[in-house]
Amino acid sequence: MLDPTPFTFYQNKNNCNTSLNITFSAQDLCSTNTEVQQVPAVAGNLAIERVKFNGGELPSWLTVTPAHALNGDDKGTNSWVVSGTGTSAQAPIGDHKLTVIVRDDCGNLSLSKDIPFSIKDTNGIAPICYHGLSTDLMKNPDNGKGEMVIWASDFKASDVADCNAKTVGTKENIPDAQYYVVKDVDGDGAWTAADGLNDKGVPTSPATSVIFTCDDLDGDTIATVMVRLYTKDALGNWAWCETYAVITDARKVCGGGPSAAAAAIAGAISTEGAINVEGVEVNLSGDASMSYMTNANGQFSFNGLNKGYDYTVTPQLDKNYLNGVSTFDLVLITKHILGVQPLNSPYKLIAADVNNSKSVTTLDLIQLRKLILNIDNKFGNNTSWRFVDASYSFPNAANPWAAQFPEVANLNDLGADARANFVAVKIGDVNGNAVATSQVRTAGEFGLNVADQALKAGNEYRVEVAGDLKSIEGLQFSMSYDVNAIELVDVEYGVAKEENFGIFAKEGVITASWNGDANSNTFATLVFRATADANLSEVLNLNSRYTAAEAYRNNDQLSVALNFAGAQAEAAGFELKQNTPNPFAGETVIGFNLPVAGEATLTIQDVTGRTLRVVRGQFAQGYNQVTLKASDLNATGVLTYTLEAAEFTATKKMIIVE
Repeated sequence: MLDPTPFTFYQNKNNCNTSLNITFSAQDLCSTNTEVQQVPAVAGNLAIERVKFNGGELPSWLTVTPAHALNGDDKGTNSWVVSGTGTSAQAPIGDHKLTVIVRDDCGNLSLSKDIPFSIKDTNGIAPICYHGLSTDLMKNPDNGKGEMVIWASDFKASDVADCNAKTVGTKENIPDAQYYVVKDVDGDGAWTAADGLNDKGVPTSPATSVIFTCDDLDGDTIATVMVRLYTKDALGNWAWCETYAVITDARKVCGGGPSAAAAAIAGAISTEGAINVEGVEVNLSGDASMSYMTNANGQFSFNGLNKGYDYTVTPQLDKNYLNGVSTFDLVLITKHILGVQPLNSPYKLIAADVNNSKSVTTLDLIQLRKLILNIDNKFGNNTSWRFVDASYSFPNAANPWAAQFPEVANLNDLGADARANFVAVKIGDVNGNAVATSQVRTAGEFGLNVADQALKAGNEYRVEVAGDLKSIEGLQFSMSYDVNAIELVDVEYGVAKEENFGIFAKEGVITASWNGDANSNTFATLVFRATADANLSEVLNLNSRYTAAEAYRNNDQLSVALNFAGAQAEAAGFELKQNTPNPFAGETVIGFNLPVAGEATLTIQDVTGRTLRVVRGQFAQGYNQVTLKASDLNATGVLTYTLEAAEFTATKKMIIVE
């Protein structure tokens, strides 16, 4: 066997295949006769005995053929060719060898001979680019300049692999394979040394990220910068794709652009009843991003905006779900559903659509009542507030959902100062009283009556809660009981049913919300078991702990009181009790007994005789009580309170402390 020259082959960059063509020779030193009539692969008087590939059998994709038909040269030298095309799996990158043995006509074998060859990869791993990225410059806290860093991998649309199925950028990659990125520094579109490239168009100092700066904007507020994404494998092969980055200066960190042509977007947010809404978060997006909380007048303003750009104003407020929501709203929604008194504005209809189904149904009543009863603390498919562009005109006021109403204001190609006003809609509040600063004044009092009882530990007691329910359209309240003295065993329903109650046994609270037509005076009967000796009036009271105590008659709001009556109270006749607590700083309760139901007046005066407050109303027979708040009296020190009922008058003193 003659010594071969080492061979080098290269993978096809399109399909990763490698074509081999290896020629080798042997010489018969005993004969110059080149007539050969033997097969296989006979040349002259020599024939191939064995050819191995990397120590194994010759694969089927390689074949051995004579170089000169069946004739050797006049020196007895014969040549053969091993050729074929293999895939990257069959012929991987690296060093390989053929091992050859030949024989002559006499059966003599040559020594085995290794024919070395190598397969190399000259192809870069071509990356796949995103079709452009966009980014906004931010101020670098270290140097105060507008900058943004984008990594080479951010431009990568999908993974790519080399011919050996090794993915770039993963732990399985071939050594040192990586992504690099270069930007067109001078913006001329020509990739040259000015961009950090050599004469082959590859980076001289490869970087895995690129920094965009205010210089890329060239004094404008937006610019498109060409970018090359490169890959380099361990053999030093490069490949790239071209894309671009859109750079903006929405935050005005570069000081460029049309700042001299600035404009403002301002507006106000108020309810349909022209009540300003404070604390609404108003967001601006588009050429600039800002946020503003409306002030006490419901106003907001975004200043210093570039003209000629597009902006969107979006208000949002999603808290205080119970603000403005009461059983009176259930009364009004029920009347609308029944057709008795339809809601007369698109905003009220939006407010009534509690479940955001684009209609008003009994399902809205159910969800709203659960909120009032404190069973739920938010809406399942709606926010607390909605905001409608005030410039929008509903095509059908009786059906605000006939077309999508705008809840943002779009101001495109801003040319001058502009307004963006909104109508605020408090979901669930159809009578429009949802404002934190509003003072609700009552038009009287509605009484619920129970019989006072002396409770003995271990016994059960039925407590009927009754009143003139036919005279009202609805009511709601919280009722608290002392869990150390009594426990709730059952609720026997009267006019109010199961869906009208919320039970919080651990806290000792019952919430109630009812509206409709009453067919009796019994609201419900509560069954308690006494765990300690006490009077019922000492361990049961009505309040606004979870659900505000309110009743509704002819669109007027009434306060609700719990009146205790019984044989002891009736026998007691007229009696004005000492307020408790006394002295007080927050609120106090004044109790009194009446022998018969009727009108009574309670007058509060200071020591000079100046009247501070008068409470007048119809009260039940037996025990009654009135709750006073110190904040309503605007006084401190010694005061007097006088009860007048029929021919009876009584006066006592009380003290308010700071």
